[in-house]
Amino acid sequence: MFAVSKKIITHITLIASLLLSGLAQADTQTCFNFLDAQDYARAENEAKQLLQGGNLNRIDERSAQLCLGRAYSSMGRAQDALPARSTLAIHRGTGSLLQLAGLNL
Repeated sequence: MFAVSKKIITHITLIASLLLSGLAQADTQTCFNFLDAQDYARAENEAKQLLQGGNLNRIDERSAQLCLGRAYSSMGRAQDALPARSTLAIHRGTGSLLQLAGLNL
């Protein structure tokens, strides 16, 4: 039988986690690319998929919420945008992030 050392397993796990977090970040950027292209429905869908996946770190989760709020706001769905904006507002230090995004609470 082939025995694998704990050190090798640890390294493989570390590399896999870094690669997976990179994929989540790329998906977050995809959402903003849809916003830039004024494809708000696709941005909404991308953000919802990211948030429902549940495997985002805190920064990516905030980015997905921001993207979702901006998509809703751009589609004239201000009431739908409020929960996404509120989620961002409760995080400490996001005031400047909201201002940069053009969201005023």
